[in-house]
Amino acid sequence: MKIAILSTDGVNVDLHLGKGESAYIYLSENDFELIDYKFISINKEEKHQSAKVINALNDCDVIIAQDFGFKAKIKAEENNIILYRADGPINEAYKDFMN
Repeated sequence: MKIAILSTDGVNVDLHLGKGESAYIYLSENDFELIDYKFISINKEEKHQSAKVINALNDCDVIIAQDFGFKAKIKAEENNIILYRADGPINEAYKDFMN
């Protein structure tokens, strides 16, 4: 399973889906392994950019973000992506999601 985690520092989940310009991509097979990093070009002045973020991460099964809206959830479901809310350390967010 590929999991994208929206984070500015690679340590904490700290980005709203619509402002998710940096995503750390993990593979969750036997272990939780960092496999990629994606920078998503968004306009910080614009609102509602979650569709752009989802499209950029459409090869992932899960996106973990600090928060997201209802329309983002629908867009993710259309792309067979699970959205999960979390805040704080990435490893804790991953453990919470897996449970």
